[in-house]
Amino acid sequence: MSSFSRFKNQINTFTNIINTEKSKHNKNEAKIRQAAYVEYYNKSKINPHAVLYESYMGRGMICNPYAIFKTFKSRSDFNKYDHYWVFEDMEDNKKVIEEYASYDNVHFISRSDDEYLKQLASAKYLINNVTFPPLYTPKEGQIYVNTWHGIPLKTLGFDLPDGNVETRNTIKNFLSSDYLISPSEFMTTIYKQAFKLDGIYQGNIIQEGQPRNDNLFNTNRNDIINKLISYGVNVDPNKKIIMYAPTWKGGDYGNPDIGLEEYFNFIDTLESNINTDEYQVLVKPHQIVYKHIKNNKNITSQFIPAIIDTNEILSVVDILVSDYSSIYFDFLATGRPILFYIPDLEEYQKYRGLYHSIDTLPGPKTKIMADIPKWINNLESVIETYKSIYHEQKTSCCQYDDGNVCGRLLDILLENNKSPYHIISDMVTEKKKVVIFGSDLKPNGITQSLLSLLNIIDHDKFDITLLTLLNKSINNTPIINSVNKQVRVITKVAGANSSLNDDIRYKLIMEKGIENSLWDKIAPKSYFRREFKRIFGNSRFDYAIDFTGYSAHHATLFAFSDIPKKYIWQHNDLIKDRFRKVNGQMPLNKGLKVVFSTYPYYDKLVSCSKSVMDVNRKSLSTSKIKDKFTFARNTVHYERIQEALMQPSFLKVQGKDYYIKCINENLDNQKINMDIMEMPDSDCTVFVTMGRLSPEKNHANLITAFKKFHQEYQNTKLYILGAGPLMDDLTNQIVSLGLTDSVVLTGNLNNPFSFVKQCNCFILPSNYEGQPMVIQEARVLEIPIILSDFSTGKDTYIENGQLVIKKDSESIYSGFKAYMENRVPQYSFDPHEYNLSVYKEFEQLFD
Repeated sequence: MSSFSRFKNQINTFTNIINTEKSKHNKNEAKIRQAAYVEYYNKSKINPHAVLYESYMGRGMICNPYAIFKTFKSRSDFNKYDHYWVFEDMEDNKKVIEEYASYDNVHFISRSDDEYLKQLASAKYLINNVTFPPLYTPKEGQIYVNTWHGIPLKTLGFDLPDGNVETRNTIKNFLSSDYLISPSEFMTTIYKQAFKLDGIYQGNIIQEGQPRNDNLFNTNRNDIINKLISYGVNVDPNKKIIMYAPTWKGGDYGNPDIGLEEYFNFIDTLESNINTDEYQVLVKPHQIVYKHIKNNKNITSQFIPAIIDTNEILSVVDILVSDYSSIYFDFLATGRPILFYIPDLEEYQKYRGLYHSIDTLPGPKTKIMADIPKWINNLESVIETYKSIYHEQKTSCCQYDDGNVCGRLLDILLENNKSPYHIISDMVTEKKKVVIFGSDLKPNGITQSLLSLLNIIDHDKFDITLLTLLNKSINNTPIINSVNKQVRVITKVAGANSSLNDDIRYKLIMEKGIENSLWDKIAPKSYFRREFKRIFGNSRFDYAIDFTGYSAHHATLFAFSDIPKKYIWQHNDLIKDRFRKVNGQMPLNKGLKVVFSTYPYYDKLVSCSKSVMDVNRKSLSTSKIKDKFTFARNTVHYERIQEALMQPSFLKVQGKDYYIKCINENLDNQKINMDIMEMPDSDCTVFVTMGRLSPEKNHANLITAFKKFHQEYQNTKLYILGAGPLMDDLTNQIVSLGLTDSVVLTGNLNNPFSFVKQCNCFILPSNYEGQPMVIQEARVLEIPIILSDFSTGKDTYIENGQLVIKKDSESIYSGFKAYMENRVPQYSFDPHEYNLSVYKEFEQLFD
């Protein structure tokens, strides 16, 4: 092709990219919104006299931000600031908007409007009690205060069963904040440990009390009674108020259980068994529950809307009935009685767990609703019984709550007056802070070696943050949640924010790579650095490791970060990986061209073995990177294998043995569905291989060789474990060779190790490999090994530990036959000792 033709093709490519990206930005609402935010982020100056308040994603003027606003309103400098309140539903908050209509400096904006994005990018003070949306990115000059919304009784953060995934936007917001508000030492510990901020958090924790509890001390009873009445709540000012306020139920915060029957049963039970001339019963559903039930026609005037501040309501409540909601911690400050109705404690503890023993609750607890009116009718005795526990909890949880928490907080924020107050700011440790990209933790050798490394790494020396990607198509939530608990997992939420210009330049780089200084200038570095800040907030790392080494986007993201030292892994002969074809087509690894172009920005190119290093240095070395090649062998995740062998994996049906490929529980009809596979007879000789069904694994020659071998040794079988693009081709080959009864393509197995352990010999005929983890896994299972003489294989060999053959079908046939003639050696392998020696290579990278 002539130079002119190449130039013309490039122009066409660039034109197509520009047109495609313009079309995306014109049609995609998410893109339009992200682009608008980027525009404000880049061009809007910080307004030093603007404050943005948001509670429960715009539910109303409530909780801690509201308490701070109320105190601010009493200050002499209130009118110097513009106060922006974010509402999700403007109609719901119509009364509040009307109440402040005469205030020129109090503004109400919709969470869905561009004005919200503008203020999010330009207001100096950002105050939120939950989280800003995923597009939020910290900006120099802004002060983000996350107040959170209560002391937890139930577990949260990374302590949740699905915490590594469910916490993704919360941890992102915390790492982006300048201040976190803590009402007690216990909550400070939760921030540090349950959210794993210890060691990395750059901001400050203000431990001066719960801002919203100021409303318990500084609220006029008649005002709140009238407010409730104005919102349609049927409340009698002459009766004492019993309020039932349970937390949300269910496994998904965004979709709670919302049945109303429990609320109505509670109201009926109490009103039928207490003196209704003295007491009245009101119900306060959880914020997230009320969102789902507010339009239900069955809601009565005894339900309190979520847009009224809870702590203002608590100031007029005489008896609180709750479960494991954090609301009771606030109510302790009033000194009034608390009763606990917890009908589902065992189920909740099993799913989620509690931080405090149920025996430490400052009031009686029951599963039986009828006990509640009995306690109310004998209230003095109940109060006396729990007097000591109540006082102890109140002292511990409300020690700073004196009605002036917000005043102290504003003194810190606006006057920068920190010395008199309890501020924790020493959470960054001397450990080496390392961020590792692990992609979506697909079930492959790279993932298992990473998980193994995270298990054996010295966590006293290294503070590890792992960036993962959620992939619902492969349901990778369980494997993300299986990561070592000492690792801080950040599962990326949503996509990057970008302008049209960003996206055009990004696509150009993803097409061409960073080939020279011109492309270095074209690369949207500010886009990548902004994205890094969006994901990790204000975190600072000493080292960045792209452990996968295949993602063009993330290799570039880390390459352009401000982290002092950057390493990228090489798990294979990458030139062969780049140019391999499936069905005559280039595979997804075409992105390796971009990855290679990022190498000059990295300090070390780390291969998974010396042989892999030698191969890659020979094929990829340039003057800029020739001295950066090094290696650290992969560890083997042997604990996983040992645990897998303990799982029930076999089933006997009518005298025949079956292997359980996977189990699916059908909760609707209470049935368990099993996908099973018949095991070969005990006298059958079984060969097994495991790996992705792709060309480099050389399965076609393996099957051809087995055809010849099986004609001589008929009581034999070959099992090929794995899935991939060649599944159909290999299936057709097996059928055409008449091997359907003796060669089995199993697909991916949930627990392959139990099956492999039952086989006679493991065979790996690959054309090329990096450091194949399946060999180390087979060694852990103590099964004889045959492997081909791929170029990087020598780093996998151990003395008398394998039979090495060539890759052609005739040589593979000879390998099969060698096993039958007892010429495949036996060996011993200590995976623990192996990992110790390999880990030393990893640590040396940081010396």
